[in-house]
Amino acid sequence: MKNKKQIRVYYDKECPFCEKYSKYIELKKLCDIELIDARTNKSLLNNLKEEGFDINDGVILELDSQISQGFEAVQKIDSLLEKNNFKSKFFSFLINLNIFEKIIYPSLKFLRKIVLKLLRKDMKI
Repeated sequence: MKNKKQIRVYYDKECPFCEKYSKYIELKKLCDIELIDARTNKSLLNNLKEEGFDINDGVILELDSQISQGFEAVQKIDSLLEKNNFKSKFFSFLINLNIFEKIIYPSLKFLRKIVLKLLRKDMKI
């Protein structure tokens, strides 16, 4: 059997959008994936912060010793997913539209802040 890629995805488990997305990315069959709740694992984020990555700016992905964040991370995760049903094909289509990077992803980041405020959660990790 081919070696699985090892990836780490840092996300905000208290954010409803992030939590749903982490459940959606069913990479366990294809990759050795580690989903890391940034709120309860802040010490793991210290090295990433030193490299200029801030979890408050979006999901962070470590893949093959390469780090990406935000839209770029989501796009790389999408490239690893099997597109074997309508939902995964639709999300992949959406993610690969120019409008996703320029309008939808930034809008989701903004909505995340509003939802966290409504849920009385800290908007900054």
